[in-house]
Amino acid sequence: MPADQLATLDAERTVHDDRPELAELLARFAAGLEAAIDYLRTVPPDSLLLPREVGRKRLPSTTLGLILHAAEHSSRQGGQIVTLVRVVQA
Repeated sequence: MPADQLATLDAERTVHDDRPELAELLARFAAGLEAAIDYLRTVPPDSLLLPREVGRKRLPSTTLGLILHAAEHSSRQGGQIVTLVRVVQA
């Protein structure tokens, strides 16, 4: 795993210490979406079926498989956010 990814992972361990206002959270979320969309626009279509490895165990996949895996995680986490909001508001 590249050093920048490890640094990001390490920073996530203390994310509970950061208490941004709603506007800041929404700005970060929007920036993350824009960055992801911008990145996806750069992926050449002929690279989608190229072999890739996933995670520390280096599981076999493809570029398309990694993109779908990330989308799956995002969808699950979005559902967790919606559930959390409903619980907090109840």
